[in-house]
Amino acid sequence: MNKYRIAIIGAGHRAGAHDREQLEKGQAPGSHAWAYQQVEECELVAAADPNIENLQRLCALYDIPGRYNDYRQMLAEVQPDIVSICTVTRPRAEIIVYAAEHGVKAIYAEKALCASMAEADKVLATCKRTGVVFNQGTNRRFDTYYGAVRQAIVAGVIGEPAAAIFHGQSLLMHGCSHVFDTLLFLLGDPQVDFVQGRLGVYEEWGEKWLPAGRKFFNTPVFNEAENRFESDPTLGVNDFTADPGTDWAFIQFSNGTTGHLINSPSLFDFMVLGSMGQILCSEETPEFLLRQRRERFGRAFETRPLELPPREDSTIGIIRDLLQSLESGKATKCPVEIAHRSMEIALALAESHVHNGARVTIPLANRTLYVPNH
Repeated sequence: MNKYRIAIIGAGHRAGAHDREQLEKGQAPGSHAWAYQQVEECELVAAADPNIENLQRLCALYDIPGRYNDYRQMLAEVQPDIVSICTVTRPRAEIIVYAAEHGVKAIYAEKALCASMAEADKVLATCKRTGVVFNQGTNRRFDTYYGAVRQAIVAGVIGEPAAAIFHGQSLLMHGCSHVFDTLLFLLGDPQVDFVQGRLGVYEEWGEKWLPAGRKFFNTPVFNEAENRFESDPTLGVNDFTADPGTDWAFIQFSNGTTGHLINSPSLFDFMVLGSMGQILCSEETPEFLLRQRRERFGRAFETRPLELPPREDSTIGIIRDLLQSLESGKATKCPVEIAHRSMEIALALAESHVHNGARVTIPLANRTLYVPNH
């Protein structure tokens, strides 16, 4: 396999700027920089971020020689093969488009893809026009455990799949970009007919930037005049507090299956239901259980652990998948079309909330609806 030159745009948490403590404890941080150093075909050559402190910390920790404040200058001078985009979401679409149009071979973009379907449409069109290889950092799709779940579903162990359900609590863009991608992945990435649901309050204790003991709430606040969600001013105005929590969602897929999000603060589970059984993926335990019907027409079930392979780091998995696509010419596991599809589910849910939970058909008509997220 060829050797690939890697550059990182955005030197924050996901890039690896804050990995020192984990590295000193012998732990695997799962960041972009750390993962690239585990793949021998990759060479980290540069990073860019206007935040000098983060940039210096990342480059010193991972011995990255090229250090830039402006990613455009970095791309022009370094000409990397692969770019990781680890910025906050606001500039992400613009950076993806610029990188695709300026010679990079592949892009590994963190989620959420962007903040509106107008931005997502531009990303999709540019990536298809330039032929750049694309992967999104929706990690469960690359998790070997979830891969085994998908393989079991394809093998027919639960019969004909009917629905995928998420029980948990998450922010619409920051967390549900993972959730909606996982629902798509488990059901075989079907097209979407319509979405409906409501946003809600997201509760979190102990975020490190909150005063001790304070509870954090993300309440949906929609500015109709500007067609965008924004922060509750009592929480502080920033992209994190503008990203609303979720209450419930119903997704009708074109192949007849359905996706469901149910606000469950005490859980973080995925479940796939089929005609002959179900698979439960519980991340709190962690526990992956297969429940199969003993007879075709009966209510007797047998429950046992699903057979799973060794668990491998999913960030490394994303990178290896990107390299395989570059070498083979085949699509990645999360091509730009799938990232665009899951983005549309999230924004259709936001549009449904604005209209009191009404059904929103896909494609979403309101392409400029904007949901900020960090």
